[in-house]
Amino acid sequence: MPIILSRVRRYQLVTLAEEPLRQKIQDRLDQVDVEELVLKQIDAMEKREPDDGQAPPPVTEGNQVVDEIGYDD
Repeated sequence: MPIILSRVRRYQLVTLAEEPLRQKIQDRLDQVDVEELVLKQIDAMEKREPDDGQAPPPVTEGNQVVDEIGYDD
């Protein structure tokens, strides 16, 4: 029986804490200017040089990779 009571108590505590936590998180998120963050990230990505030694991503059409080298059968 003590296990059942402890589970019930745990769910009661979670239920009591859920709404205040949700409100605090929402208040913080409301302070974030998402548009500004996105624009900063775009600027940083545009300034970054693609000189990392990696090949460019493959050219795709839909979900299929386009073979840039033509093979004749």
